[in-house]
Amino acid sequence: MPANKKVLLLNPPSRKPVLRDYYCSTFPKANYYWHPIDLLSVAALLEGRAEIKIVDAIAFSLSRKRTLSLINEFDPDTIFALVSTITKSEDLNFIARLNNGQRRFVIGGEVALDPGFDFEKYPFIDGLLLDFTSKKAVDFLVGELPAGRIRTREQAPDGPVTNASYSIGVMPHAALAGGRYRLPLWRGDFYSLLTDFGCPFACRFCNSGKNSLGFKTRDIDEISKELEMLIQLGAKKLYLKDMTFGADKKHAESVLELLAPAKFSLRGYLRADLVTKEFAKKLKRAGFEIAQIGIESPSSETRRVLGKNIDNARITQAFRILHSEGIRAGVHFVLGFEEDSQGSIKMCLQMARDIDALYCSINIYQPRLGIKPMHSKSAIQKIMLSPGAKICMLRYNAKQYLDFQLTPKEKAR
Repeated sequence: MPANKKVLLLNPPSRKPVLRDYYCSTFPKANYYWHPIDLLSVAALLEGRAEIKIVDAIAFSLSRKRTLSLINEFDPDTIFALVSTITKSEDLNFIARLNNGQRRFVIGGEVALDPGFDFEKYPFIDGLLLDFTSKKAVDFLVGELPAGRIRTREQAPDGPVTNASYSIGVMPHAALAGGRYRLPLWRGDFYSLLTDFGCPFACRFCNSGKNSLGFKTRDIDEISKELEMLIQLGAKKLYLKDMTFGADKKHAESVLELLAPAKFSLRGYLRADLVTKEFAKKLKRAGFEIAQIGIESPSSETRRVLGKNIDNARITQAFRILHSEGIRAGVHFVLGFEEDSQGSIKMCLQMARDIDALYCSINIYQPRLGIKPMHSKSAIQKIMLSPGAKICMLRYNAKQYLDFQLTPKEKAR
């Protein structure tokens, strides 16, 4: 590669919005979209080592033609692209069009976790990045030999890293300014902040846990520097992009201490059994407004089978604690497992009502790369679940949205 390397970080165009970041593949259920944290992290790691360009074709509504034009104009030596399982063929076909016989191609996203990725079918792909916070792995993008958490034709990746800390540098958030990034129940622009990587738990349905991605906490001084930069950018709202904020309680409390003086509005994912009165007070003091909590099933027994052994009483307690501190919490369910009954959708909605969830998100289980698939209902049965889940979510969330917008005085009328 030339001395002054050019690296393009790409979220490819698509016929419909798709979320490909953080090794997950989903179509957004409404008009929301968050930043591809993978691209920001890799950009931070390559700062000063290469000329970087980030192209998020989804958030900027770029057509294939326009995206190709931007890439050809930049003329990169390496392209790192996110690839989802639900748009795999579309994504890889587009990437193939960028192959000039000289470029290095590395992919991230959920497809990168495929241990059986067919390099013969896609000979232009040189590597799969399994950890976007690993300097050793990201070095491959600038011509270094493969090492660490990267898979190539000749080399298997190292295993997931756990109980460690990491540093990537300050993410170039300004590079994504102007994109169509929005979150439900949050008006205006927001920025994303990563304070750890992966998750220390091992839920059987999820590919973000310690057995797939590992778990590492980000250097606290580096987070402080990034917050200074975000303040300079005029950030008011921060989306904590950790899989489970508070998984390392001591580290999370250190992060909250940094956040509190800046008076940000915050939201992020919490785990119900980690919510205590003391922790909730610290969350509120730091500016937490909305918690996103994975319940997965309305049944405690099904939850135990899924590897998330939290009973309903503990979930109810967590919501009460958060509400008592003025923090609203939304609930996320996953249906389609063998244990689910015909009435599971209604049970989800009833549980959401019982705990006064800010919103209710019901997802249909699909096996994730990076973990062993669970026994689930047939494809047809899961397809039949989807319309009912969508209708019930729409009704619940429409009412909750209207209530959320009302002032206390208006609600009293």
